[in-house]
Amino acid sequence: MVSPTFINENQLNYFDLRQKTILVKGAVVVKSSSSDKMNAEKRIWINGIEVIPEIGFSLRPYYGCNFEWGWEAPKAAFNTSLSVCCVIFKDERIAENLFVPFKEEFIDLMPEHDFEMQIDLTEFLLLHKERLHPHLYSRFCFSALINSREILMYKDPQTGKISANLADNYAMHDRSMSNLEVKKLNERKQRLTFRIFAKEDYLITGYTFEKVMEKSEEVMERFYSKSFDRFLKGKC
Repeated sequence: MVSPTFINENQLNYFDLRQKTILVKGAVVVKSSSSDKMNAEKRIWINGIEVIPEIGFSLRPYYGCNFEWGWEAPKAAFNTSLSVCCVIFKDERIAENLFVPFKEEFIDLMPEHDFEMQIDLTEFLLLHKERLHPHLYSRFCFSALINSREILMYKDPQTGKISANLADNYAMHDRSMSNLEVKKLNERKQRLTFRIFAKEDYLITGYTFEKVMEKSEEVMERFYSKSFDRFLKGKC
Protein backbone atom coordinates (compact mmCIF):
# COMPACT_ATOMS: atom_id res chain seq x y z
CA MET A 1 0.00 0.00 0.00
CA VAL A 2 1.22 3.51 -0.84
CA SER A 3 0.97 5.76 2.19
CA PRO A 4 -1.06 8.91 1.46
CA THR A 5 1.51 10.98 3.37
CA PHE A 6 4.19 10.21 0.78
CA ILE A 7 2.99 12.09 -2.28
CA ASN A 8 4.69 14.16 -4.91
CA GLU A 9 3.80 17.51 -6.47
CA ASN A 10 2.43 15.89 -9.64
CA GLN A 11 -0.22 14.11 -7.58
CA LEU A 12 -1.31 17.45 -6.14
CA ASN A 13 -1.51 19.26 -9.45
CA TYR A 14 -4.90 17.73 -10.27
CA PHE A 15 -6.38 20.13 -7.72
CA ASP A 16 -5.86 23.75 -8.69
CA LEU A 17 -7.61 26.49 -6.74
CA ARG A 18 -7.14 29.46 -9.04
CA GLN A 19 -8.48 32.05 -6.61
CA LYS A 20 -6.73 31.72 -3.26
CA THR A 21 -7.95 34.99 -1.71
CA ILE A 22 -11.58 34.72 -0.62
CA LEU A 23 -13.93 37.45 0.60
CA VAL A 24 -16.07 36.16 3.47
CA LYS A 25 -19.05 38.01 4.91
CA GLY A 26 -21.09 36.96 7.90
CA ALA A 27 -24.29 38.40 9.31
CA VAL A 28 -26.43 37.74 12.37
CA VAL A 29 -30.05 38.31 11.40
CA VAL A 30 -32.66 38.57 14.17
CA LYS A 31 -35.76 36.62 13.22
CA SER A 32 -38.12 38.70 15.34
CA SER A 33 -38.16 41.92 17.34
CA SER A 34 -36.55 40.06 20.23
CA SER A 35 -32.82 40.49 20.79
CA ASP A 36 -32.60 36.96 22.15
CA LYS A 37 -29.70 35.07 20.55
CA MET A 38 -31.96 32.04 20.09
CA ASN A 39 -34.08 34.10 17.67
CA ALA A 40 -31.10 35.04 15.52
CA GLU A 41 -30.08 33.35 12.28
CA LYS A 42 -26.49 33.39 11.04
CA ARG A 43 -25.88 33.79 7.30
CA ILE A 44 -22.62 33.72 5.37
CA TRP A 45 -21.44 34.75 1.88
CA ILE A 46 -18.36 33.77 -0.13
CA ASN A 47 -17.34 36.33 -2.77
CA GLY A 48 -20.87 37.73 -2.69
CA ILE A 49 -22.59 34.34 -3.10
CA GLU A 50 -24.67 33.20 -0.13
CA VAL A 51 -23.83 29.79 1.29
CA ILE A 52 -26.76 27.70 2.51
CA PRO A 53 -26.44 25.30 5.47
CA GLU A 54 -28.10 22.49 3.51
CA ILE A 55 -24.86 22.06 1.53
CA GLY A 56 -22.88 20.66 4.47
CA PHE A 57 -25.93 19.13 6.11
CA SER A 58 -26.56 16.91 3.09
CA LEU A 59 -23.06 15.39 3.50
CA ARG A 60 -22.77 15.26 7.31
CA PRO A 61 -26.27 15.67 8.83
CA TYR A 62 -25.13 15.07 12.42
CA TYR A 63 -23.90 18.69 12.82
CA GLY A 64 -27.33 20.24 12.29
CA CYS A 65 -28.67 22.41 9.47
CA ASN A 66 -27.65 25.89 10.59
CA PHE A 67 -24.55 28.08 10.84
CA GLU A 68 -22.40 29.09 13.80
CA TRP A 69 -18.86 30.46 14.12
CA GLY A 70 -16.41 31.70 16.73
CA TRP A 71 -14.47 29.97 19.51
CA GLU A 72 -17.55 29.08 21.56
CA ALA A 73 -19.69 27.94 18.65
CA PRO A 74 -21.47 24.57 19.04
CA LYS A 75 -21.33 21.67 16.58
CA ALA A 76 -23.01 23.73 13.85
CA ALA A 77 -19.61 25.41 13.28
CA PHE A 78 -18.56 22.15 11.61
CA ASN A 79 -21.52 22.46 9.25
CA THR A 80 -20.50 26.06 8.53
CA SER A 81 -16.97 24.96 7.71
CA LEU A 82 -18.07 22.04 5.52
CA SER A 83 -20.60 24.16 3.62
CA VAL A 84 -18.08 26.94 3.05
CA CYS A 85 -15.41 24.45 1.93
CA CYS A 86 -17.84 22.93 -0.59
CA VAL A 87 -18.39 26.38 -2.11
CA ILE A 88 -14.71 27.36 -2.11
CA PHE A 89 -13.15 24.11 -3.31
CA LYS A 90 -16.09 22.90 -5.46
CA ASP A 91 -15.19 19.29 -4.71
CA GLU A 92 -17.09 17.39 -2.02
CA ARG A 93 -14.26 14.97 -1.22
CA ILE A 94 -11.70 17.79 -0.90
CA ALA A 95 -14.17 19.75 1.24
CA GLU A 96 -14.66 16.73 3.52
CA ASN A 97 -10.88 16.31 3.82
CA LEU A 98 -10.27 19.97 4.68
CA PHE A 99 -13.26 21.20 6.68
CA VAL A 100 -11.91 20.20 10.12
CA PRO A 101 -8.60 22.12 9.88
CA PHE A 102 -10.48 24.90 8.01
CA LYS A 103 -12.78 25.25 11.01
CA GLU A 104 -9.83 25.42 13.41
CA GLU A 105 -7.93 27.99 11.37
CA PHE A 106 -10.73 30.21 10.04
CA ILE A 107 -14.26 29.51 11.32
CA ASP A 108 -13.21 29.51 14.99
CA LEU A 109 -11.55 32.91 14.53
CA MET A 110 -14.56 34.65 13.02
CA PRO A 111 -16.18 37.25 15.33
CA GLU A 112 -19.60 36.30 16.61
CA HIS A 113 -21.16 39.53 15.30
CA ASP A 114 -21.45 40.75 11.68
CA PHE A 115 -18.11 40.78 9.88
CA GLU A 116 -16.37 41.03 6.52
CA MET A 117 -12.88 39.64 6.03
CA GLN A 118 -10.47 38.35 3.40
CA ILE A 119 -8.99 34.88 3.74
CA ASP A 120 -5.75 33.94 1.98
CA LEU A 121 -5.70 30.15 1.49
CA THR A 122 -2.12 29.88 0.18
CA GLU A 123 -0.47 28.91 3.48
CA PHE A 124 -3.45 26.80 4.53
CA LEU A 125 -3.23 24.64 1.39
CA LEU A 126 0.52 24.22 1.74
CA LEU A 127 0.15 23.25 5.39
CA HIS A 128 -2.51 20.65 4.64
CA LYS A 129 -1.34 19.49 1.21
CA GLU A 130 -1.48 15.81 2.26
CA ARG A 131 -5.26 16.18 2.50
CA LEU A 132 -5.38 17.09 -1.20
CA HIS A 133 -4.25 13.61 -2.18
CA PRO A 134 -6.51 12.38 -5.00
CA HIS A 135 -7.25 9.07 -3.26
CA LEU A 136 -7.54 10.20 0.37
CA TYR A 137 -10.92 10.16 2.16
CA SER A 138 -11.97 11.49 5.56
CA ARG A 139 -14.56 9.77 7.74
CA PHE A 140 -15.48 9.96 11.45
CA CYS A 141 -16.11 7.51 14.27
CA PHE A 142 -19.29 8.33 16.14
CA SER A 143 -19.46 5.73 18.87
CA ALA A 144 -19.99 6.96 22.43
CA LEU A 145 -16.42 6.19 23.52
CA ILE A 146 -14.55 7.68 20.55
CA ASN A 147 -16.96 10.36 19.39
CA SER A 148 -15.67 12.55 16.54
CA ARG A 149 -12.37 10.72 15.97
CA GLU A 150 -11.37 11.42 12.37
CA ILE A 151 -10.16 8.47 10.27
CA LEU A 152 -8.25 9.16 7.06
CA MET A 153 -8.46 6.36 4.50
CA TYR A 154 -6.64 5.68 1.24
CA LYS A 155 -8.36 3.98 -1.70
CA ASP A 156 -6.06 2.24 -4.17
CA PRO A 157 -7.14 3.42 -7.66
CA GLN A 158 -6.08 0.09 -9.26
CA THR A 159 -7.47 -2.49 -6.84
CA GLY A 160 -10.21 -0.47 -5.15
CA LYS A 161 -8.95 -1.64 -1.74
CA ILE A 162 -9.46 0.88 1.06
CA SER A 163 -6.87 1.11 3.83
CA ALA A 164 -6.86 2.91 7.17
CA ASN A 165 -3.64 3.07 9.20
CA LEU A 166 -5.07 3.46 12.70
CA ALA A 167 -1.64 4.05 14.27
CA ASP A 168 -1.13 7.06 11.99
CA ASN A 169 -4.68 8.24 12.64
CA TYR A 170 -4.25 7.97 16.40
CA ALA A 171 -0.95 9.87 16.25
CA MET A 172 -2.40 12.82 14.30
CA HIS A 173 -1.93 16.14 16.11
CA ASP A 174 -3.75 19.37 15.54
CA ARG A 175 -1.76 22.23 14.07
CA SER A 176 -1.95 24.31 17.22
CA MET A 177 1.16 22.62 18.67
CA SER A 178 3.83 25.15 17.73
CA ASN A 179 6.94 23.13 18.64
CA LEU A 180 7.48 20.90 15.60
CA GLU A 181 10.12 18.70 17.23
CA VAL A 182 7.95 18.00 20.27
CA LYS A 183 4.96 17.31 18.04
CA LYS A 184 6.90 14.79 15.92
CA LEU A 185 8.28 13.10 19.04
CA ASN A 186 4.76 12.78 20.50
CA GLU A 187 3.47 11.40 17.21
CA ARG A 188 6.22 8.73 17.13
CA LYS A 189 5.44 7.72 20.72
CA GLN A 190 1.70 7.54 20.07
CA ARG A 191 2.17 5.62 16.82
CA LEU A 192 4.36 3.05 18.61
CA THR A 193 1.93 2.78 21.53
CA PHE A 194 -0.97 2.03 19.24
CA ARG A 195 0.94 -0.51 17.15
CA ILE A 196 2.05 -2.38 20.28
CA PHE A 197 -1.57 -2.52 21.42
CA ALA A 198 -3.20 -3.37 18.09
CA LYS A 199 -0.44 -5.61 16.65
CA GLU A 200 -1.50 -6.55 13.11
CA ASP A 201 -4.90 -4.88 13.58
CA TYR A 202 -3.44 -1.37 13.30
CA LEU A 203 -3.92 -1.56 9.50
CA ILE A 204 -7.56 -1.99 8.47
CA THR A 205 -8.42 -2.89 4.88
CA GLY A 206 -11.60 -3.59 2.94
CA TYR A 207 -13.52 -2.74 -0.22
CA THR A 208 -16.24 -0.49 1.22
CA PHE A 209 -15.92 2.57 3.44
CA GLU A 210 -18.65 1.17 5.71
CA LYS A 211 -16.73 -2.06 6.41
CA VAL A 212 -13.43 -0.27 6.99
CA MET A 213 -15.07 2.19 9.37
CA GLU A 214 -16.86 -0.63 11.20
CA LYS A 215 -13.57 -2.46 11.78
CA SER A 216 -11.76 0.78 12.64
CA GLU A 217 -14.32 1.74 15.29
CA GLU A 218 -14.08 -1.74 16.82
CA VAL A 219 -10.27 -1.53 17.20
CA MET A 220 -10.31 2.11 18.33
CA GLU A 221 -12.99 1.36 20.93
CA ARG A 222 -10.89 -1.49 22.36
CA PHE A 223 -7.88 0.80 22.55
CA TYR A 224 -9.71 3.68 24.22
CA SER A 225 -11.54 1.32 26.60
CA LYS A 226 -8.24 -0.16 27.71
CA SER A 227 -6.68 3.30 28.05
CA PHE A 228 -9.66 4.44 30.12
CA ASP A 229 -9.36 1.41 32.40
CA ARG A 230 -5.68 2.16 32.97
CA PHE A 231 -6.56 5.78 33.76
CA LEU A 232 -9.12 4.69 36.36
CA LYS A 233 -6.68 2.25 37.96
CA GLY A 234 -4.10 5.03 38.18
CA LYS A 235 -6.64 7.17 40.03
CA CYS A 236 -7.30 4.48 42.62
